[in-house]
Amino acid sequence: MDNHLYLMLIEADAGSNAHLVAGRRYIINCFAVAESVEGAKAPVNSFFSRYGWSNIEIQKIKQVPLRLSAFPTPELKAAARKAADKGVGYVVYEKPDTPPAVTTH
Repeated sequence: MDNHLYLMLIEADAGSNAHLVAGRRYIINCFAVAESVEGAKAPVNSFFSRYGWSNIEIQKIKQVPLRLSAFPTPELKAAARKAADKGVGYVVYEKPDTPPAVTTH
């Protein structure tokens, strides 16, 4: 099967991190490369839990184009590029429609 690029809107509580406030709820745009929607969603909890996130909820998920030009900001382009290279890339936001709290990981 072919791999596709998926974009998920996730909400989660931060763990201890030098750039984030522990316990605060953040919005995450997460890109994942997988064969299916279920394949993209499957590792989310274990991936983010490994980095101290808790109460992880996937709000939305959709398949997106593999073209970097389709993404409106440099942060999203970098996260999509990282997902293409490493399988997952994400950007953390404090609130909707605000600059990223933490850029790509």
